[in-house]
Parts: sequence; C-alpha cells; structure tokens
Amino acid sequence: MRHAVVVLLTIGTLLAAAAAVSAAGSTPICAPLPSPSSSSYWTPFGDAVWTANGLVTTSRADPTQPYGVTCGGASVTGGSLPTTNPKQITALSFDFNPDRSGPSGISPRLVVCFSDGPSCNSNGNLAPTQWTANTWTHVDGFAPSNGVDNVWGNQGGSCGTTYNTTWSAIIACHPGATITEIAVVNDSGSVYTAGEQVVLNNLTVNNVVAHAAPPVLGQLATVVPVMGQVMVKPHGARRFHAVKTITRIPYGAIVNASKGHLQIIAARGRGTESGVFYDGSFSLTQTKTGVVQAALTGRPACADASEASEASEASEASDASEASDASEAPEAHDAATKTFRLWGHVSGRFRTRGHYGSASVQGTIWLTEERCDGTFFHVVKGTLRIRDFTLHKTIILRAGHSYLAPSQPPDTYDHDGDYYSDKALGLIHDTER
Repeated sequence: MRHAVVVLLTIGTLLAAAAAVSAAGSTPICAPLPSPSSSSYWTPFGDAVWTANGLVTTSRADPTQPYGVTCGGASVTGGSLPTTNPKQITALSFDFNPDRSGPSGISPRLVVCFSDGPSCNSNGNLAPTQWTANTWTHVDGFAPSNGVDNVWGNQGGSCGTTYNTTWSAIIACHPGATITEIAVVNDSGSVYTAGEQVVLNNLTVNNVVAHAAPPVLGQLATVVPVMGQVMVKPHGARRFHAVKTITRIPYGAIVNASKGHLQIIAARGRGTESGVFYDGSFSLTQTKTGVVQAALTGRPACADASEASEASEASEASDASEASDASEAPEAHDAATKTFRLWGHVSGRFRTRGHYGSASVQGTIWLTEERCDGTFFHVVKGTLRIRDFTLHKTIILRAGHSYLAPSQPPDTYDHDGDYYSDKALGLIHDTER
C-alpha cells in the first residue's frame, strides 16, 4: 500500500543548458534532463502544468535557480520522439498566449537538442521576435518570415553561435548528429523580473502533437499522462490504448492507471476541476451536477460475485440521491491487472466508488481499496464523505483515519442461544448487547 503524496505534476530535474542567441543577446535555456524511460509525447517539467487551455508556465526572477530564473515547459525525448533523424523532421511549431507584450526573441522558445554536445549544449532554438499580451501567436519553424516573426538560432556544432538562420542551416551545423530531445520552454524571467505567464498549446513535432481542448460536461474529460503508462478503453471498444499526450476521452471509458498516473481535467460550471488518479483501474463518469466519479473495476478473487451484486443493488436502493444524478458506471473486470485499489489527489469535486461504499471529496488525497471484507478508505489529507452501502449510513472521515464499508452487515443472530438464556436469568441487559 502506498501513501505517497503525488502532486498534479511530475517535475523533472532541471538543467541550465547553453546560451541561445537572440536580438537581446545571450539568455539561458532551461530543459529537463533527457529521460528515455518517459512514455509521454510531451512531458511537462519545471512549473508547467496542463490545463484545459494549454500548458501553463510562469517564469520569474529567482536567485535560488540556475541563471536566476524559474522556468518550465514540456519536452519529447527518448522513444517518444517521432524520429531522431533531423532530416526527417517535417513540422516544428507551437502556439503561445502571454500575459504581457514582448519586444524581442527571448522566450518562449522551441529547442532541438543534438547528440554532438552534452546536456543540450548543442542545439537549434526557435523564438518569436515580438508578441502581444493576451493574444495567441503561432511560431512555425518552417515558415520564419525572413527573421521578422520567428527566428532560428544555433549553439554548438560546427557553426558555433549563429543567429537569424533557418532549420536547414541548423541541420548543416550538426553533421551526423541525431536529435536527443525537443522542448518548448518559458524562461522569460531573465527579462521580466516580475514574471511572465505563458500558455502553450499545439506543440508539434511531425505527427506528435499536444493539443489541449476544453472538457465537455458529462461527455468528455481532458486527460494528461503525468508519468508511467496509462491505458484507456472507451465504452464499447474491445481494446485498451495508451494515453501518451494530452487528449480528450468520453465518459464511460475504463482507465487502467495501475502502472502510471493520469491527470483528469473536468468541466464544472464555467470553469474546470483537476485531479490525479493512480495505482488502480476504474471506470470514469460524470454526474449531471458535475461530480466526477472513478468506480473501481474488478474485485479480489475471494469476493463472492453474488454478494457484490447484492451490495450494488442495495446501494442503488438506499442511496437514491447519489444514483439519481450519476451516469451508470459499467461493471468491468480488467484481467490485465490484479490491483483493486486507487489513489486520488484532487483539487475539485470527485468521488471514488467501490462495491460497498463511495467517497466524495474536494481537495483531498485518499485511498480506496476493494477487500474481501468490504471497501476500505484511508485519508492522507482533507476530508472524505463516505457512503456505506451495506449499513446505509454516511461517515465523515478526516486526515489520518480509515474506514471499512463492510461487505456484509454485522451478524446479530444468537447462534448458540447463550444470549437469550443469560438474559432470562438476568445475567445481562439489553444495553450490553
């Protein structure tokens, strides 16, 4: 059983990687250390986090950080690269929306790291020369309008430091080198000491695209693979497929996060809510009121199927208020996993559901686990509102505490007759029962 507190973002080890040349001179590039084990097409790093509008990152002056700024972004590396041959790159672009106007090509930028230098010290970097606050700007590495809008620069290789060049010229500067990593970064704190927040979207390398689209209430959830391997099977589909980049999935899908962590972004009212689930499999639904439910799939081999069915029927009959606004969660038995638990770390209204109980939360870290004797809940942070389907009651569970919703009600039948004979002799009273 793991009690690790997992944040909504896996932050990679940052490294200040070389100097990119722009109209304002040299400025640091921040990028994560290459991680060939990463399974995501665009892995966030630094302070970046995926939202319904895109990848949000803020860079500001910080003397405790390398080069005195914070930074963040996303990268494609290792086996997630569509190709390591720079001559086979056919698309390099991204869109960004800053919170302030900028006059020079400092940041954000796209960085292509080459194998002829360590730690991305040998790279090609693409940056816009100007942008307008609260306006989306498209940066295309194959159409840099003659150095006016989008500008390529080079570092290392056979050319050293050059500026205002093209992608073809960048390739020629690194003969025989392969691509080790591609990143989109925001390190604008080197220019704006008060910070600049940038929303990045449509990060594109060939056919590897990260596109954030808003979720739809009761229909579609936006999901982000945070780490490890996450598999999804839409309702009615026959097979699971891997989630490798930010995407939308229909509610009713089965999610296998037993080997990974998945961020779920859900629509609610005029905004969105977000949570990370891991270490288990579940069916994902959303009620008409916006509550996102993760119902555990499968059950331990020792559990009796008839008992589970009876408990499910009892829960529907005794908890009509909960079931009336819930999308019916399909029963699923995932033969690919033997895990019957699920961790959640959320900042909105979510609910986990087992055979014998459910837990409604808001801003909580908690565990839900199917056991032979019931559904077990444990709170690490926050508060759970547990509905016990067997005992037909609601329990408030606070941080550091656990509760088991039993698979069967307590046995009140006096099998050996001692209670009734002792009561008749006056040896015990009803208050002792």
